[in-house]
Amino acid sequence: MTKTDPPDWISSVRNMLYFYLRERAERRCAPHEIPQKGAETFHPSWVKVWRNLASELYYRLRSARTRRLFADCFTHTLCSIPQGALHGENLHKIADLMRNEQRWEDLRDVMMLCLSSTSYISQEKVQKEDQ
Repeated sequence: MTKTDPPDWISSVRNMLYFYLRERAERRCAPHEIPQKGAETFHPSWVKVWRNLASELYYRLRSARTRRLFADCFTHTLCSIPQGALHGENLHKIADLMRNEQRWEDLRDVMMLCLSSTSYISQEKVQKEDQ
C-alpha cells in the first residue's frame, strides 16, 4: 500500500456499498435497463434508481445518531445483500469500529463519503432517450 492508497477496510466498505446499490437497483429496474459489467453508458432509469437508492441510504446513515441506530442501519441494509468478499482483517476492523462507542461515527462518516463517490454517474455516461 502506498501513501495515497486507502486502507483495505475502506476499499471493503466501498465495495459493500457498491454491491448493495447494484443488487437493489437490479431488483427495481427492467432487465433491459440493467447495465452489463464494465458498461460505458447507463440507461436513464438505472441512473435514477441508483441515485435514489444512494440518497436514501445516505440519509439513513446520517440520521443514525447513536451507535445502536447506526448498527441497525448497517445490518438491516448492507448485510441484507450477500457480502462474500468481506472477510479477514477487514471484517474484524469494520466490526470493531461498529461496536466501539468512540469510533463508530468514524465508520459512518467513511461510509457516507464512500457512498457519495460510489453513487456518482457523470451526465456523459447517461444514455440519450433514443439509444
